[in-house]
Amino acid sequence: AVTEVPAPAGEITLTSVNDQSVPHNIAIETPDGDVLGEVVTDGGVSTVTATLEPGTYEYYCSVAGHREAGMVGTLTVE
Repeated sequence: AVTEVPAPAGEITLTSVNDQSVPHNIAIETPDGDVLGEVVTDGGVSTVTATLEPGTYEYYCSVAGHREAGMVGTLTVE
């Protein structure tokens, strides 16, 4: 899994494909609150879009226990 992503400031879209039968999604922490993508399985695609200023943000799977299990990464907005 990708755990570090760079991006330019502005509107940013993160996409995650889940080939597993276990549900997953992609979510991102923003100063205005967390933005959650759809929970998907079996080849589904979870997408999240946020407008971000330069800084460091965390993205993660919001399914219960998954973030704590290490399904998390860092988004660096420049």
